[in-house]
Amino acid sequence: MSVLKFATNVPVEVALAYSDGKEVEGNYGPQIMFSLAEAPNGETTMYVPPIVADRLAELQIGKGQRALICKGEVQRGNRHGVQWQVSRVDPDPRCQKPNGEPIRPEPAPIPAKVNSAGRVRVPGSEPINSQSTANGNGAGNTPANGNGHAAAAPLPPMQVQFGDALQEFLVLAGRASHNAEVILGTDGASVRFDSRDIAATATSMFIEAARRGSIIWTPGGAR
Repeated sequence: MSVLKFATNVPVEVALAYSDGKEVEGNYGPQIMFSLAEAPNGETTMYVPPIVADRLAELQIGKGQRALICKGEVQRGNRHGVQWQVSRVDPDPRCQKPNGEPIRPEPAPIPAKVNSAGRVRVPGSEPINSQSTANGNGAGNTPANGNGHAAAAPLPPMQVQFGDALQEFLVLAGRASHNAEVILGTDGASVRFDSRDIAATATSMFIEAARRGSIIWTPGGAR
């Protein structure tokens, strides 16, 4: 039995012989032993910490599927620590149809418009919360508010670059994913969101904006 050794900051591609590993006691605590179907130098076994086994399970990397594992070095104050990174090499089965055909991503949303009040609206759609109504002469009347005074007319939309709007959604999705990981971690759950999850969430927000006609946000948050 040859054992795979992980050098610091050197990614290693392996294929699992079996989906599940076996917990064993190592020199520095519990380790998970996996049998390997493929390894750089023909190694047949690897020992990894439980966090790596959890990540393999989250990515649904099963028998015969390949993973890229890196034992990364991080600086923690005056000390050096280890941060394991695990990613999938083979196509994710969660992104495939039953016949093996990949699921194509939704088309990118069309650019949005935003006005100075912070209202995003998709071109061609009517702005929500619009207060203007037309009278018989074609002139616009502004309805009164609860005090009998005329309500303020909606501000005209202004153009923003597609990249700026996309950046806003990606930042919001990234922060929400990070906060969710922290909260779930305090509950004892092991959940990790990767860049694909964040991109999918941001895209869904764009699609929802197109469906509803707009998304209203204030700096640092959207709804």
